[in-house]
Amino acid sequence: MTRLRSIAAVLALTAPLLAATAAAPTRGGAWLVSGRTLPGFRPVAAAPDGHVAKVTLRGPDGATEEIALADLIQVDYGKLAGAPVEPSLRLRNGDRIYGRVSFPQARRVRVAAGWGVVTAPISAIEAVRIAAAGALPPPGKQDAVWLANGDRVEGEITGIANGKITVDLGGAPVPIALHRVTAFTFGRREPPPAPVGVRVRLDLGGGERISGRWLRMDADTLTLATSWGGEVPVPLGSISRLEVQNGRLVYLSDLRPVEAVQTPYLDGAFPHRRDRSLGGRPLRLGARTYRRGLGVHSYSSLTYSLGGGFETFKATVGVDNEVGDQGSVIFRVFGDGKLLAETPVLRGSDAPRPLEVAVKGVLLLRLEVDYADAGDAADHADWADARLLR
Repeated sequence: MTRLRSIAAVLALTAPLLAATAAAPTRGGAWLVSGRTLPGFRPVAAAPDGHVAKVTLRGPDGATEEIALADLIQVDYGKLAGAPVEPSLRLRNGDRIYGRVSFPQARRVRVAAGWGVVTAPISAIEAVRIAAAGALPPPGKQDAVWLANGDRVEGEITGIANGKITVDLGGAPVPIALHRVTAFTFGRREPPPAPVGVRVRLDLGGGERISGRWLRMDADTLTLATSWGGEVPVPLGSISRLEVQNGRLVYLSDLRPVEAVQTPYLDGAFPHRRDRSLGGRPLRLGARTYRRGLGVHSYSSLTYSLGGGFETFKATVGVDNEVGDQGSVIFRVFGDGKLLAETPVLRGSDAPRPLEVAVKGVLLLRLEVDYADAGDAADHADWADARLLR
């Protein structure tokens, strides 16, 4: 009898825990352009149809839904992002890869990552880190080789072979032994054209990401066609988030403005940031943190070429939490020079404001953040979740 009472007591204690576990929300899920959320759903198959793919999503209970890839915003696989890593390779399209660097050909760089291998031509690369430690340097106006002794050699990088990197200095090729090099960067150039078709970006945790056109998918692997013409197979188990870049929904932070103007009230330069606040932190308005958007400082004007291909512009705007109750700005949206929307003065103490603006037929979209009270003091303004819908 005593033993039966003990078992009953244990069951009484564990029942609430089992119930809580059964009722726990499913991690991750899929988000659709329509506004629907499918908790716990993930892609399990994709059928190419020209340049568009239909994707089959499966939920935790086995239910499936087939949708056009262009109607998918993102899939969160419910994994922890992992500790940030310093990338070994940064591409011109913003992709970042961490791994062991080698040089199989004179103008190609290979990175063996924990999830696979990426081999890219130097025309697609912005920076390479060879040293095991240290930061990946930012690109400058021209190519540069960073040496272990702290020096920097600037000149056109013409090739990498036989354990040396060759730099053209005033018409004379100068080879530098790679064991003396910590990193090298390429001057600012236009990124290679994006592959035709709906593109996706895969976040792999720790800040690593790779993007390209969704080419094919099997039970274990999603293969992308890259902008430089190669193919990259990525194990599904390595993906923490999949995001569609040019379906029916396009984030402005994935586009490059055709004109970016920032005019301080007095002194200083405050260029806009993509997917970060002006202070370099996650975008935060009110009680919410936004993963996508633009952080700017008044006065700011960003112009994007839409080509008349979108129906709606949406964003949530306000002064970022990082300045507290300070800051005061006015947000304006222009289409082909015509004012389409304007907010009242928004201060750090005000609630963020949603914007939804019709942009059908608009060729040039301009986003303006103007001074309000006290010049531009603490004017850390966010275009959070700034996005276009076709």
